[in-house]
Amino acid sequence: MEKVFSSLKQVESAKIPLSEKRREILNEYFSKGGIIRLRLNSDRAVLLYPTKATISHRQRRIKEQLAELEAKKRLWKSKLVEAESYHLINNIKKFKEIVYWKHLAKFLLDPEYRKLAKTVNLPSHLIADKRWHSMIRSFVENPDYRKKLAETIEQSIVYKKDKRIGKFADVIVEFRKDSSTKKLAEVQMQIEELRKELEILNELSSWANE
Repeated sequence: MEKVFSSLKQVESAKIPLSEKRREILNEYFSKGGIIRLRLNSDRAVLLYPTKATISHRQRRIKEQLAELEAKKRLWKSKLVEAESYHLINNIKKFKEIVYWKHLAKFLLDPEYRKLAKTVNLPSHLIADKRWHSMIRSFVENPDYRKKLAETIEQSIVYKKDKRIGKFADVIVEFRKDSSTKKLAEVQMQIEELRKELEILNELSSWANE
């Protein structure tokens, strides 16, 4: 006799023997809308649906999806680490930049330069970042540029509450950290869901091959 089941209660009512693991797997499978078709022999229940081919096809697809998601996970982890270590890395890289040493010398020996550098909160530690290199270099080497920049910082509404010219670097870093963290959480959730489904399929495959 063949029969279709859509809940664990139906299976148990049919007095079909189940291991604890299979009971848990079936409960999860049914909760997601799954159904099974069994041939009920006198000595055992034979799984007819999902078929071996159906199970095998889905197993392969899930493994492919998991591989893709693991690659995405590594990518977002890399982006998160990069964002978290941004300032540390640039603080190390700055020592290779000649402009940084020029800045340091001027800061120590030139009172007017030191005043203007403090006024704009010059992000000298970001000199190795190409997005900031040109601005910092111009500040260090061009007296007119640094005076105009200091005036802009003092007078601009944009810098009224926060006069750090390098604040946008912090904003970008925080944005990247937040977005990477969110993406990692999303990918991890997808991975966990697929792993659960694969566990269900593995048990159904075992049953189908009994």
